[in-house]
Amino acid sequence: GVHINLGPTSHADATTALFAENASEVLVTCSSESYGEICVLLDKAGDFFPLDIGEVGGSRLEIFAGDNKLIDASIDELNSVFSVALESQLAEEVHA
Repeated sequence: GVHINLGPTSHADATTALFAENASEVLVTCSSESYGEICVLLDKAGDFFPLDIGEVGGSRLEIFAGDNKLIDASIDELNSVFSVALESQLAEEVHA
């Protein structure tokens, strides 16, 4: 699971934050003990700016924009939807 907070944003900005990405951005997970070291390395490299957006762990996908809950679903629920999505799509195409 994961708990993410994008910070206070408008609905349009939250949608952009969820579904848009720049080519130069990467998502990195690390232990909280390693976060400081990673920040130092990024600072030395220049042009890289770390942004702590949340924590990995648990059994839910939770995404917030400030206090506004955007997504809250169990990993089991998401997995069950994902596991049949391609099969369902292919079956619909065959019967269409």
